[in-house]
Amino acid sequence: MRTIRFGILATGDIAARLADTIATVENAEVLAVGSRTLEKAQAFADAHNIERAYGSYEELCADPDVDIIYVATPHSHHYENMLMCIEHNKNILCEKSFTVNADQAKDIAKRAKEKGLFVMEALWVRFHEPTIHAIETAKDGRLGDIRMVTVTFGRVSPDVRGEADRYNRPALAGGAILDLGCYTTHAIEMLFNEEKPVKILTSGTIEDGIDTQSSIILEYPNHKTVTMMLAFRSYMTRHFTVNGSVGRMEAIFPTCMNAKITMLSGECEDIALPQPENNHKAEIVHVVDCLNKGLTNSPICPIESTIQVMEILDECRRQWGLVYPCE
Repeated sequence: MRTIRFGILATGDIAARLADTIATVENAEVLAVGSRTLEKAQAFADAHNIERAYGSYEELCADPDVDIIYVATPHSHHYENMLMCIEHNKNILCEKSFTVNADQAKDIAKRAKEKGLFVMEALWVRFHEPTIHAIETAKDGRLGDIRMVTVTFGRVSPDVRGEADRYNRPALAGGAILDLGCYTTHAIEMLFNEEKPVKILTSGTIEDGIDTQSSIILEYPNHKTVTMMLAFRSYMTRHFTVNGSVGRMEAIFPTCMNAKITMLSGECEDIALPQPENNHKAEIVHVVDCLNKGLTNSPICPIESTIQVMEILDECRRQWGLVYPCE
């Protein structure tokens, strides 16, 4: 196992979290960081014990010793940043949401494949052991035929319109659908083994150029129905329920804390797994393993699934009439 050397593109909160996580993973290190100014990059490098700091993203991508770039910019910039990475023959781990639409995701996948590069969306839910276990338990047959699924995921996001608040800025593709909807939709992908919905119905509320709340109904073959509720300005329950013909699984979403099976017969079972101290570590371990094996596509979070999720989110936005300035 060779040491995989990461470059981190951008210096925000999530970049700091991943830098600290990578430092705890065997056969991984953060070699370099790039920002829009050398001062920001050097401050980040000093704070996280990183050897090299660059005052531009281009310089980071041009570093010949970097094996993979972690893209941590706002949603609106992921596509152009990944194009730069591919131009410099760099493997990519890109923070969710992978892109702002499916066409961009398909183009990145095509270009990366042509160059034999690894590319993956950084979606920790797909690697989170309690979530994986709860979903696998729900679909192992004990619930009978899965009929209805409900996922609610919301929070009160900052309402500051300053530079640091990407969540509420249309120019940065802010809003709930890209920030939260990728979690809920990927969870459904995991539950239904990447099966495609046959119908999508949705209603969304657009305020100040972003989606602040929505209800989404996905209809799947064999009478399976999913209801997702997303919100950015509501203090709401985070809940995941899988309802079958003879039982149901309930959990807190997305960590699947307090997961429980309740059967029609009255029997109950707690699905107890300890929560990891770091939600991102398993994801980084997987990336290191993929690169050491020479894989270009993750078997756990494949690019095809990311594209399918983006297609679902695109259709929701189409029905709402929501287009980002960067599109």
